[in-house]
Amino acid sequence: MRTYRRRWRIALTGSVVGVIALCSIARGFTTFHPPLTGGTDFVTGAPSCPLASGSAGPVGLVFDPSHFFATDFCNHTTYRFPLTGGSFASPEASSINGLTQGLAVSEGHYYGLAGERSNIVKGLYAFDPATLSLQEPLIASFPSADGPVAVVVDPVSPDPSNPDLFVSSSAGIFRVHSPNSAPTVTQFATGNFDGLYFTSDGSRLYGAEVSLQHIFGFDRSGTQVLAVDLSGHGPDGVAVAKANAVIGGIDISNNVFVNSNDGTIERIDVNNGNGVSVVASGGSRGDFVTVGEDECLYATQSDRIVKLIPCFFEPRTQPCAPMPVTGCQAAAAKASLIVRKDKRGKRNALRWRWKSSAAVAASDFGTPITSTEYVLCVYDNLGLRVSARVPAARTCSATGCWKSLGAKGFRYRDTAGTLDGLTLVRLRAGAPGKAKIAVRGKGMNLAIPKLPLSTPVRVQVARADGAACWEATYSTSLKNNTGKFRARSN
Repeated sequence: MRTYRRRWRIALTGSVVGVIALCSIARGFTTFHPPLTGGTDFVTGAPSCPLASGSAGPVGLVFDPSHFFATDFCNHTTYRFPLTGGSFASPEASSINGLTQGLAVSEGHYYGLAGERSNIVKGLYAFDPATLSLQEPLIASFPSADGPVAVVVDPVSPDPSNPDLFVSSSAGIFRVHSPNSAPTVTQFATGNFDGLYFTSDGSRLYGAEVSLQHIFGFDRSGTQVLAVDLSGHGPDGVAVAKANAVIGGIDISNNVFVNSNDGTIERIDVNNGNGVSVVASGGSRGDFVTVGEDECLYATQSDRIVKLIPCFFEPRTQPCAPMPVTGCQAAAAKASLIVRKDKRGKRNALRWRWKSSAAVAASDFGTPITSTEYVLCVYDNLGLRVSARVPAARTCSATGCWKSLGAKGFRYRDTAGTLDGLTLVRLRAGAPGKAKIAVRGKGMNLAIPKLPLSTPVRVQVARADGAACWEATYSTSLKNNTGKFRARSN
């Protein structure tokens, strides 16, 4: 988030009335176009202050597994809310800690930026999620008079507990290596950058370039691989749709979505010549965005944060490793796998049944009702093809999605398949040949790749903490065409 008065005067072609309206009216979006269908207020009542490009309010925003955090540009304050949102007037906690810009979280470490309008030394800090107080000392500073703007975690950092961070500023994009111990800062790209977004596989970093009003994409070496002109909109926050996402018959796989200062959201169709369309309008000034565990996009406006629907966005981190992990218990018998691909996505489906080759205790499944998350990963000869998360402690239809089966294990049920399309996960403990795992998924939220799959295919269900996993390998198939894959394991 940054002000750039001269550029906006040019973009608005001298319309003083237009500038005044942007500065004085705070509202959410009023008009939506496919694939977006609507939005709801998530957090309201944010303090706002006038800028030439519209009234600024909340800027930095990020989720952790149990809370939502936001920064207030005007009063250099950080807020904490429950996952259900709320009001800036009554947060769970708040602290005038000097943070005014982007936020990031990785493996229990919380980072924030003091930039423009901050009352402390500008730079990158760590903060305590309970008290919201800063954890001194300053981690890093950057060669920009306005200070840093956005911060994102490199999703393929070798050590997620001490990850590489990428930070934008008017002097470029910088990589901060080892921020928790002996941090070093190196320049990744030059330019005047604002919002940033890493794809979950770490292959692309997207940034909003303020001076040129472009969205640029970079590969991991820093080579520019995308440049799209969004002049007149004031591009700011950036997010990316999931792979294999089809909404209402529209293929939006890996499309880039941009929250802009002029009260609009743009979609960049990277699959069709980087065509640009406005998918939401009628809002107030937009700054950063984030993606929740529900895969919804949360976008800042002048005095609120809006949740956009439907939910098809790529989470900040990929739930599955790029390649299969080792050490999983293989299936004892013929584990069945069915994957179905529908052109419109409505009839996408996946079914997997597994039986143990060794004993599985109920304790091996952890405590999914409260804390143990699961992932489903499907690989073929080309790499990762399907990834889906099963969060712990999730609520479905006013009750817990997870249910204890006593000594037998656990069951997860979400008939709507609202998160990654999974509707059923059954974990049953037992002796060799008796323990069973079943997974079902269906619908548009289940991202199925283009079929056929390239054998061998490998399916893994794993605890997200890496404590246990179970798998089956399919060297041949019973059916493998553009609509369906069906096989029994080795």
